[in-house]
Formats: sequence, C-alpha cells, structure tokens
Amino acid sequence: MKVIVSFFMVLLISIPNLVSASDTRIGIVKNVRGSAFIERSTKLISVKVGERLFEKDVIVTKEESSLGLILRDNSLLSIGSNSRVILSEFRFEPAEQKLSFLTRIKKGTLTYLTGLMAKMNQNAVKFETPSAVCGVRGTHFAIRVEDD
Repeated sequence: MKVIVSFFMVLLISIPNLVSASDTRIGIVKNVRGSAFIERSTKLISVKVGERLFEKDVIVTKEESSLGLILRDNSLLSIGSNSRVILSEFRFEPAEQKLSFLTRIKKGTLTYLTGLMAKMNQNAVKFETPSAVCGVRGTHFAIRVEDD
C-alpha cells in the first residue's frame, strides 16, 4: 500500500513538469479598451486585464478597440483596432541562449517597444506581415497592415 501511495505522490508532484512549452505563459494583458478576443485552440476568449497569453494565441480587436500586452522579457505590444495578430513563437530562456519571438500581423496596427530579448539578441525578434518581414534594429517601431 505504501508503494502505491508513494507512486501517486511522485506522479502528482511530476505533473506540473509535464506541461508542454506551448502551455508556458508568455505574457499578460495590461489594458483593454473596447472589444477584443483571443483565439486559443478552438476557444474564443473575451480579453480582460490580467489575461494570460500563450504561444500561438491569436489576438483579435474590433472597431474602436485596443489593448496593451507585456511579455515575459518586458517587451510591450500595443495592438490597435480592427487587428489580427498571431503570437506565433516565443522563447525566452537566456541561461540556455534560447531567444526567439515571432509575431505575424495579418491586419491592423501594432507598436512594439523592445524588452530584454531584443537587447540580448536583436536577430531573435521578428515581425511578419503578408508582404514583409521586419527585424528589430532599434527600440521602438509601429507597423500597419491594410486589410485585403
């Protein structure tokens, strides 16, 4: 009986370590104005302040809406109205030299203020639009993608 109880105790302690990288929080929503949503897997989540962000989340803002995000490396993203932005990839593990941030802007506006990742390796941060790729070479920029 002690062996079975010990096994289940070890299993319960190990479960948090079995979470995949895509389940790791990459940031939070700092502020919201108007109506915005996160498409996560097959769910549509209404955005609220403090909402956790994860890799592969799709951020959608409606007309007259905007939101501000803070990422784990202290990067700041501001997303304007009528936008669709995919947080495609985010790795911030400085001790292992694993740094990458890829964001895809399908439509709308976005401003970015660099955090630690871009300061450690400016080539680790990329923004893609339907017609271009933007790499970070400064500390602050804005992108606007017109709707088809």
